Amino acid sequence: MYKDALKIVFSNSWYLVLSGVVAVIFSLLLLQANQFLFFQPYVVLSLPTTLVPNFALILITSALTGLVLGMAAYKIRRLKSSIRRSGGGLFASLVGTVTAICTSCSGIAIPIVAIFGVAGVSALSFIENYEMLIQLVTIAVLTTTYFLMAKEITSECKVKI
Repeated sequence: MYKDALKIVFSNSWYLVLSGVVAVIFSLLLLQANQFLFFQPYVVLSLPTTLVPNFALILITSALTGLVLGMAAYKIRRLKSSIRRSGGGLFASLVGTVTAICTSCSGIAIPIVAIFGVAGVSALSFIENYEMLIQLVTIAVLTTTYFLMAKEITSECKVKI
């Protein structure tokens, strides 16, 4: 059933390209936010061996975000589903992006602390302590969204006789 949904959605190359572009953009954005990818003075990918799991989680999150957004676009355009009905996929992608970016708050830590004071320090320390757990929860949310959307796509495509 889940493979059938992928075949249905990605039989149209437009959705395949959309998913690929979204995944690449999100991976570049998240890799730069987590300070794995640098664009100046040269394009450099820095991957310390201690951060390989975080790198892998970023790539998985990006791929799942592209997949879910491609399926959401299919549901909205092809199945004439409303944005409200497909909102779960859009919401899960937004949550995945925000949590993945938020776990890389080290680059913007000083403004957060300056604006929110003690609450900012508490939130930042919570995010830094549970960074990998937050990323795993994000992946779980995106995976659940994928399975729910695949189930809806395949069930809406069956012809009842």
